[in-house]
Amino acid sequence: EGINEDGFVVPEAFTPNDDGVNDSFIIPILRDEPEKYPENELIVINRWGDRVYYAKPYQNDWKGTNQKGKPLPAATYYYILRLDLTEGDIVRGEVTLIR
Repeated sequence: EGINEDGFVVPEAFTPNDDGVNDSFIIPILRDEPEKYPENELIVINRWGDRVYYAKPYQNDWKGTNQKGKPLPAATYYYILRLDLTEGDIVRGEVTLIR
């Protein structure tokens, strides 16, 4: 895990290989305090700027697939996590998907 520029702890990588360890992109603040951000949304973008995944609310369940459930290639992806739009809480960063 690393701390992104906004001060939130987020994973820098995950390994969706169904071994039961680090299989999903888990954002600790959503795991620990989901009631604080009920309207959150996650957007994941590939290196070409294409949106490859979207969830509202995000429930820590992205396993490196696209919207249709197909596995995405190992790569670095960029995310925008909107925690609370009324407060302007937006977290941006990158995460590496390792297969």
